[in-house]
Amino acid sequence: MDLPHYCHIAGPLLWKKNGRFLTGQHLKWLQIFNPDVVVMSGFSIPANYLAYRWAKARGKKVIVLTEFSRTAAGEMRGKTWEWQLLTRLYKHVDAVFAVTPEAVMQFRDVFGFGEKVKAARYATDLDDYLPHPLRQTGPDLTFLFANRLTDSYNPLLALKAFYQVQQEFPQAKLLLNGEGPLRAACQEFISQFQLKQVRFLDHLQHWNDLNIVYSQSDVLLLPAVFSAGNFTIYEAMASGMGLVISEQVRGNGEVIVNNENGFRLPVEEHEMARAMKRYLTDPGLLSAHGEKNKKLVAHLGPKGTAQLYYQLIQTLL
Repeated sequence: MDLPHYCHIAGPLLWKKNGRFLTGQHLKWLQIFNPDVVVMSGFSIPANYLAYRWAKARGKKVIVLTEFSRTAAGEMRGKTWEWQLLTRLYKHVDAVFAVTPEAVMQFRDVFGFGEKVKAARYATDLDDYLPHPLRQTGPDLTFLFANRLTDSYNPLLALKAFYQVQQEFPQAKLLLNGEGPLRAACQEFISQFQLKQVRFLDHLQHWNDLNIVYSQSDVLLLPAVFSAGNFTIYEAMASGMGLVISEQVRGNGEVIVNNENGFRLPVEEHEMARAMKRYLTDPGLLSAHGEKNKKLVAHLGPKGTAQLYYQLIQTLL
């Protein structure tokens, strides 16, 4: 995509590993722009620490935007020696904007940033989703697995649940994200169990086309074994879709309450299949959930999130 004139891509980095990197180029850009507030994403990127030191030396306010910190197994990370070090290095940070409730608790209570931690969020691009019409119950609904085909998002369980559903409702359809390391395994399952009405979303070329996929779908499937929070949930809610997700989807997954505005269930194919069938058979359930969810997320778009950040930043100035 073409970048606006105020965005720059760093040249050769001094060091990079696992998403972390070191460069000094941004210090020149900071000097030219001379901001009052510096917002950075994450504590463990060395380039961010250089920006933090630049800002504090000049009396600037510093905000670190962060997600929930977890282990490789998906569990909450405690105050390890690495986090003890990071807490000391960033002890003069002005605010920590945590984007999920779990992250608020972790950075406030476990990592010890206390009242500096503020409940923030990522902006979700929902403007093109909110006008979608409410869906109606019927035997030919389209289910959508929108996330990448990875172990953590668990597409094979989605296929197993859909197989159960299709035994009773052969007109039901399933759309699958076409990207991810489990693509071949998914194709093998589809072939082995002779699933019909299943299609990979290989035709997508542009981000702006994504909302069209949601408008043509009725129910989101997210049987993840772990997710710290997921934009697909808010997108589906704004679109007016039904939701069948797992209890392991944290963050915004917790806005889904069983039988109230969707289904949040154990990672188990029979439970998922039963919920999917309810959307196919219970009159008015799909439209009722869709109406509630549209109202719940209407304020989470760019405008509402900008207002939230403005209010939070004003408290620091």
